[in-house]
Amino acid sequence: ATGAARCFIIGSSTGTDRAYYSVIDGINCDCNVDGGPVNCTSNGYKIGGVGTTGGDSIQLQNLEIKNSEASGILMGGVDIRLINLDIHDNGVSGSNLNHNIYMTGSDHLLERSYLHDNVGTGYNLHVYNVGGGVHRNTIRYNVFKNGPLIIGSGNDNFVHNNVVIDSPTGGISLSGANSTNTKIY
Repeated sequence: ATGAARCFIIGSSTGTDRAYYSVIDGINCDCNVDGGPVNCTSNGYKIGGVGTTGGDSIQLQNLEIKNSEASGILMGGVDIRLINLDIHDNGVSGSNLNHNIYMTGSDHLLERSYLHDNVGTGYNLHVYNVGGGVHRNTIRYNVFKNGPLIIGSGNDNFVHNNVVIDSPTGGISLSGANSTNTKIY
């Protein structure tokens, strides 16, 4: 039977109910716990809204997110830190919105995480600057398998010391409009 839309929601998408200074440690999300159909009808974790609304200074660490119908994490806000995560097998076949992480907002950190085996044609990580302005995201010391890392837009993003393996659709891609001063090495 279909369950809730998501495993976890932090903050609101309208900006009127923001979450501040929170640490989520070790709370895993498996949207297919009974071995049957997927039980989450949307994203595994949702942090804030799109752009910089919904969450400030949130940290997710030491957790696994898998088997959601859409993205493993859909996030917006400011200063969201994702550390030591295992995110995989999210999405449904035939959709191009299946990303292990869809990141909007600014000043985020993705570090020491393993993003792999996404379903469909989505990306392991899609960084997209919705509202313009400076993005300043840091993506470092991660492994991406069976899917690319896309920096779609934003300024001053910093991508370094990552490994991309077995990705038939590309490795690290700087694409889209309005992406300036991004450093990738």
